[in-house]
Amino acid sequence: MIPVRRPRATRSGIRPFVTTLLIATGLIGVGILASLRGEPTTTTGVFAQYGSNADHNPILSGSVGTWSSPPLRGRGVFEVAYDPTTHLVLTETMTAHHGWLYALNAGTGRIQWAWHAPNQLMATPILNPSGTIVFVGWGNGAMSNVSPHSVGNAFLVRGSGSSGVAAVTAQTGQIRWHHTTHGAVMPTLTYADGWVYVATGNRHLDSWNAQTGQEGLHQWVAGFDSMSATPITPSGLAIVPTMAPAAVWGIAVPSGAIRWVTANPVWTGGLTDTNPLIHGQTVWLSTLTTPLTVKTVPIGATVTVSAVELNTRTGQIVRQIALGQGHRPIHTETGNYTWANGRLYLTSPVTDTLYALNPATGRVLWEFEPRTPIRAGVLVWHNHCYVPTGHTLWVLNARTGTIQGSQPFAATVTFGIDSPILVGDHLILAVPGPQTSHVVSLPVQANGMLTMPSVPSRT
Repeated sequence: MIPVRRPRATRSGIRPFVTTLLIATGLIGVGILASLRGEPTTTTGVFAQYGSNADHNPILSGSVGTWSSPPLRGRGVFEVAYDPTTHLVLTETMTAHHGWLYALNAGTGRIQWAWHAPNQLMATPILNPSGTIVFVGWGNGAMSNVSPHSVGNAFLVRGSGSSGVAAVTAQTGQIRWHHTTHGAVMPTLTYADGWVYVATGNRHLDSWNAQTGQEGLHQWVAGFDSMSATPITPSGLAIVPTMAPAAVWGIAVPSGAIRWVTANPVWTGGLTDTNPLIHGQTVWLSTLTTPLTVKTVPIGATVTVSAVELNTRTGQIVRQIALGQGHRPIHTETGNYTWANGRLYLTSPVTDTLYALNPATGRVLWEFEPRTPIRAGVLVWHNHCYVPTGHTLWVLNARTGTIQGSQPFAATVTFGIDSPILVGDHLILAVPGPQTSHVVSLPVQANGMLTMPSVPSRT
């Protein structure tokens, strides 16, 4: 029996010791500026950012077929994207040293084209509003260890070998423009007002003109980004999480002006593995925390998973909620958020738990523990919550967390950051295997259950 736990009485928000500015670390002297200026920034279009929309709950109109794709070379561990203009499903896969961007026919699942990247691909492809250009970044996570509580080596770069960004014609797979970068581009890019933005392993927030590839912003930030996308508020503020040092930056775009920097010395990991979720005037992130007396946090060390809510205008920490403890994993350290029906859903590969929170109070409403690490964001449709973890796709009651159904895949499947998307009445999901992967498009019945016609028995 997979347990669904109700919140314990000890669950509560805690007031952390906060260094709102990095002045306390002696790193920089940036003040919190007054109200933000500039024209509202829009992120229109399908999959112009991680999760397709600010809620990270990609429910899209359209009509797609029921299919399982041919084998795709490499391990697909990320959310797919759907392009209604070209009627394509886009997905990235990777091996130890390379990556592939695949475009699949949304009606049949057949491969339309594939592009071989110079290094690993680790994100969701994004599109311009017209659906004619796909944007991807490449690189890897190679780097040296740094002390979790220190500012680290300011010259340390995350990423080895080739790193860069590219714009690809959606219809044909032809490269329109590309740039190499000093430092990996592992996060999902963000499109806003004709520019694409990403924080790199080289401790910078960069941007490029979406049409021409013209270089734009190149704003230094003290730390590096690993996997976190850089969402942009309607008022034009990019939210940039960094590690070494652990901090969150509010940077105005396109100007690059730093509006605020927030740090907390107990943040010791995972801040750049989670994709920040903006809702109203706040942004939610996840982090691992340890006491200041702990000088090193090796793999396997005991850490606390915390949900962090910041005010997007000032950077002030609104809440920091300790959710549970577990052992620090070797790779992805924090999960992802989904906002649906007034609730916040957060996954954790440390506690192997899906949490449903009341965002108004920070109270944990229920927990689902499948006993396998959960890294992906969940999809919530009507009252159904779809959760890929281990080799199973679970269907939960979104209000109570009780199990409504499950679909096992082959034992060789291990879901990673494979968040499902919904197009019309079909759920589309990357199914990763050790050497090859598939993408499946599965009909969803009126009761929320899935019809599984030809799911691959091996990968």
